[in-house]
Amino acid sequence: MQMKVVRTKSVEHMSFLVAFAMFANATVWTVVSLLPVDPIMFVSFVLCTLLGLVQVVVYAVYYRFTQRIIAARKAQVEIII
Repeated sequence: MQMKVVRTKSVEHMSFLVAFAMFANATVWTVVSLLPVDPIMFVSFVLCTLLGLVQVVVYAVYYRFTQRIIAARKAQVEIII
């Protein structure tokens, strides 16, 4: 899924809520792993937090391109009709 977003430079097929929920969930579990200081949990959840952050950043970067693509499609459909 992520490669399709990068290849097409469009977030049409990516849900922001899912990406943000993954990031928020991983962040909460990272904090929880610090309470009993479990290094294995901490490392794995830090990686999940970073990957979630990457998804949110990719969404933010390609959101503008998606709006342009959708506007261009609408303009093309109006010209055809």
